[in-house]
Amino acid sequence: MKEKLQNAAQYLRQYGLLLFLKRLFNLFHRVVIFESMNLDNYTYNFDGLYSFMVATVDDIEKEKDYNDYWYGKKEAMRRIQDGHCLFFLKEDNRMIFFMWGEKKPTINWLDLHFQMPPDFIYLTGVYTVPECRNRGIAAKIKKEVFHYLKRQGVKHIIGIVDPSNTTVLKMDYQEGWREYQRFHYKRFWFLKYYCVHKYKSEQRKRFITLFKAPKDIWKTFL
Repeated sequence: MKEKLQNAAQYLRQYGLLLFLKRLFNLFHRVVIFESMNLDNYTYNFDGLYSFMVATVDDIEKEKDYNDYWYGKKEAMRRIQDGHCLFFLKEDNRMIFFMWGEKKPTINWLDLHFQMPPDFIYLTGVYTVPECRNRGIAAKIKKEVFHYLKRQGVKHIIGIVDPSNTTVLKMDYQEGWREYQRFHYKRFWFLKYYCVHKYKSEQRKRFITLFKAPKDIWKTFL
């Protein structure tokens, strides 16, 4: 709260009252799709060693050219210490593919913070370095990660996709993901509005909150 007020005061000093008021009354709006995958139905057969590794703090610290698009080196180390899981592929002694798994997701751009049951995990931050794309790396490693998670006792995977990203949606559908709800989020300063639509249904639920979102909103129609 204190930090937000300081940022607002700084913006007022820098840009003046008119632009400050425009920003104050600007309505933030976002629409996303919530997807899930039931690993009980996942039948990918895999024998042998996995191609990917699960990162430790030491792995990140020793990586000279850490190039995760979503998080910097220090932030990645902090996230691992906080219990988040980073799956990565290394080639020629360099990390070229990244994917994060979280039990306590923090999705800042939706003001969502929640904890998942032990048999759930939220997957995010999938990234292949540009020079290694178009080789099927992401598709291959994701299959192995799903197999690995199922062995670890995970039954459900959750993910979020922008509805305009039709390429990812098509790939996810082929992998076994299914949409279960669509999420409309609006923010007016500290006031937050969430409208959750059930997939292929007229059902919807609305939430209006100050500061925090309802903790179970992610599974409204799961």
